Amino acid sequence: MFFCRVVEGAFQGPMLPATYSMMSKWFPKPEKPWLMSVISAGGMIGPVGGMLLSGALTSSFGWEVIFYVLGVVVVIWFGAWTFLCYSEPSQHPRISRVINNIELSIPYINMLHVS
Repeated sequence: MFFCRVVEGAFQGPMLPATYSMMSKWFPKPEKPWLMSVISAGGMIGPVGGMLLSGALTSSFGWEVIFYVLGVVVVIWFGAWTFLCYSEPSQHPRISRVINNIELSIPYINMLHVS
C-alpha cells in the first residue's frame, strides 16, 4: 500500500506546476489570474463530485460499482487530455497558422459572461 501511494504521489506531484506552465502559454496575460482560479476551483470540485457520485452509486448498486464508474471516467478524461491537449498553441494541429501567428489576445472572460 505504501508503494502505491509513493507511485501515485510521484505522478501527481508534477501536475500543478505543469498546469501552470502550460496555461501560461495558452492564456492571454490579462485573463491568466481569473482563468487559473477557475482551473484551481475545478481541482476542488472534482473530489466533491466524486464523493456525491460515490454515495449515490453505493446506495443504488453497491460499493464495488464506484471503482468501475470512476475508473471509466478517469480513462475517458485521460484519453481526451492525451489527444486534445498540446503544450503550446503553435503545436496544435487544428489551430490554423493565422491564429498561431497572432499573440493570444482573445477576451476569454467576455466570452464566458452571459448577457
